[in-house]
Amino acid sequence: SKYKVYIIDEVHMMTIQAFNALLKTLEEPPSHVIFILATTDPEKIPLTILSRCQRFDFKRISIDKIVKNLKEICKKEKIEADEEALIEIAQISEGGMRDAISLLDQVSSFTSKKIELDDIHYINGTLTKKEVQSFILNLCENNLEKVLIQSKSFIGSGKNLVKITEELIYNIRDILFYLKIPSMFDGKEEEKKAYEKIIKITNEKTLIKIIDILINNLYELKRTNDQLLVFELMILKAQNEIDSNKRLHLNLPEKKEKKLEETENIKDQKEVLTNENKGKTDIKNEDDLYDIKKIKSLRINNALANLDKKEMKKYISILGNIRTKKLNQKYNYVISLLVDGKVKAYGNSTIVMVFDNKVSSQELNDSFFLVDEIFKETFNEDIKFISVDLKEWEKIKDEFNKKKKKYEYIEERIDIQRFALKHKKDDTEIDVVFGDIVEIK
Repeated sequence: SKYKVYIIDEVHMMTIQAFNALLKTLEEPPSHVIFILATTDPEKIPLTILSRCQRFDFKRISIDKIVKNLKEICKKEKIEADEEALIEIAQISEGGMRDAISLLDQVSSFTSKKIELDDIHYINGTLTKKEVQSFILNLCENNLEKVLIQSKSFIGSGKNLVKITEELIYNIRDILFYLKIPSMFDGKEEEKKAYEKIIKITNEKTLIKIIDILINNLYELKRTNDQLLVFELMILKAQNEIDSNKRLHLNLPEKKEKKLEETENIKDQKEVLTNENKGKTDIKNEDDLYDIKKIKSLRINNALANLDKKEMKKYISILGNIRTKKLNQKYNYVISLLVDGKVKAYGNSTIVMVFDNKVSSQELNDSFFLVDEIFKETFNEDIKFISVDLKEWEKIKDEFNKKKKKYEYIEERIDIQRFALKHKKDDTEIDVVFGDIVEIK
């Protein structure tokens, strides 16, 4: 060749003195010499060097292209491999073809049989998706004993706790994406079922905080000599966060009532509904008094029967500043949910709030009586509150705008304290309603 090529790999590792020595040559290079400086950290290279170079940024290779190349290599080398194993190699390599080929080479040397998904995880020190989801489920269920047993088994089987932590982060991220954009997981039924189990026992804010804990401890995990200790402490922090959120969620107002008094009250309400409001409401029997679907339908109807945009702006402002109010600690969890929603309708002293996802809407409706209580105690107003998710709101809005349904005010006669008592479970749990979305007919 008429050129002499010098390749300096990992050039960012050079000292300032070395860069200064190279600078003169780069400013006036001989006509027959070409320098190629390769790095993964261009921000560490002095500007005096960067300004004298042509820069070429290489992009990551897509998973599909890596899998295609791996299939060609397997065909030429007569290596048998499951497609899901090749996909896993491509994902682990993070867009690097060289890393993908190296991992394929290691796995093919490890087994003389067909390469399967478990072989990839064994060589790489990672977990299968089922194992990761099982770990997250045990964590969210407060099953600390199982979590610690799993953690020790990881070390015993030669797993890499740094990689496992990264996998936990990515999987919890996927759960959060599933909450926001379920269509992203169409065709992945097993994953969706696993995510639904986890979603039912936790909430979006807790999952985000768990991710923060994992990320904040990842650096320490990478540089420690006792990975298991740091990993276990990290899990305890996550467990504490889950416990804290559950205690806030379960902190209902104390109300001890005798069964006889409750029964008599229900009887009185039934008589009122029958005699004074007969034919005017769909809350007609004892079960309906505690049916969140019926209450939800009734409150949406009443809000839309007499919309008041001027008053709605007032309550948007109140809810926007509600964190600044000094409120009882039992309301903390409800307040944290309220700030994520948007007031979309107000009428007849009834507020309808819309949430981006179904889970947050359901969680707030399970405690709507606490929101009613906040307005009564803090602002001395008898405001009734209910929430819907964005998808449901679009349907309601369409019905309202096209006048598909007639909205007439129906008086609500429900003892909210009785409702709270009915939905209280052993003084420690709320009976969370995860029913179908209400259809207003």
